Amino acid sequence: MSSQRRKVDGRWQVEEDMYRKLHIPRQAVLMVGDVVATGITVDNGLGVILEHLKEIGSSVRRLVFFTIGCHKLEKVLEKYHALCADAFDEFEGSTAVYFEGKFKLVDSQTGLRIGIPGTDLIRKDSQLAPEFALSQYARLSYPLERCTIYDAGSRAFDIPGYLTDVRHYWRQVSDLADEGMTLTQALQERWPEPWRDAVLAGDRKTYETECRMHWPGVDELLLDQLWERTRLRWSPEFTDQAAHSSALAELAHQRLRELAVVGE
Repeated sequence: MSSQRRKVDGRWQVEEDMYRKLHIPRQAVLMVGDVVATGITVDNGLGVILEHLKEIGSSVRRLVFFTIGCHKLEKVLEKYHALCADAFDEFEGSTAVYFEGKFKLVDSQTGLRIGIPGTDLIRKDSQLAPEFALSQYARLSYPLERCTIYDAGSRAFDIPGYLTDVRHYWRQVSDLADEGMTLTQALQERWPEPWRDAVLAGDRKTYETECRMHWPGVDELLLDQLWERTRLRWSPEFTDQAAHSSALAELAHQRLRELAVVGE
């Protein structure tokens, strides 16, 4: 089943809605996957499934939802958890599984210079998986990308549309550099590493305490790797370079060159 949303008078609503051949046996465990921003599409889809279940006299035992998304998913699941519990005696519960992290959805209060409210899922102020946090040191551009996942939603996995979107963003970043924004400021705005100060101060105890508070049971090796990658990124040489807008400009131009080659 599929649906498409659009913004009408400042509010998101489902525009295209179609489904077919939904065969659901009794006491089914529904395993669902979708990118979740506003939750409008998920709400519509689960509503269709619930009505179909009632029409065919079937039932559901559990809802399991996998997502690259934000907290809006939980609000929708709470709604359908209650509806399913009321409709089906055998209903046991619902589960949300976040891939990589529970991301923040950009809104009018987010405070980013570049961002699309109701669409962009960002790293800032998010509950990230430690492995995903570590991956952000693989390339300098990773934590600066406008959205955690571009190629979904209105672009419908359209590669040319995806490339246009990303290129447009990095041109905007280049413009910010021309206006004087530094690489340090850009990194601080889009992904302020909460453990960075402790690492740069060499305070391992504070670093581990803060990390374990966010990630109970985190592997010691992963903490070692995150400490080292943070230390290497914020070397004295990098810190000096990142304090200038030219470093942000060069990164933006590098990304645009790479994306031009991909589009050929």
